[in-house]
Amino acid sequence: MTQLLLSYTTLSFLLVSTAPIERSNSETPIETTVCAVSSEPSKFEGRLLEIRAQFESDGIERSVLTDKDCINFGIAPLSPKRYVGESALTKALSKGHPGTLDKTIIGTFIGKFSWHPDQIPNRTLSLQEVRNVSVVMK
Repeated sequence: MTQLLLSYTTLSFLLVSTAPIERSNSETPIETTVCAVSSEPSKFEGRLLEIRAQFESDGIERSVLTDKDCINFGIAPLSPKRYVGESALTKALSKGHPGTLDKTIIGTFIGKFSWHPDQIPNRTLSLQEVRNVSVVMK
């Protein structure tokens, strides 16, 4: 009986601790682009954004959301422990070699935007959800 209770408690803990973080439905994300945010970052500070972008990574520690219409700008995605759609992005990144040198990953990224002009990276998106992830191998 004690072993059964311990197993149930352990299973309950695992289910709760691995559940994705869901964003609050009280705030509707602003649909925008990397280019729009990069041109007026203070306008989007602290706001929940929905951005369709290309995800680029060196496969080690650096990642950035980019847009082909403004190639000199990007937004650094910050990943919490868990977020909705994490497995789809992880699966896309695991294809081929680490990083995105051999693939193009595009998706919709939802999260809170932060603008810190005196820091690097100065534009960040704290991810709450990733969806519509697609991968094209080069």
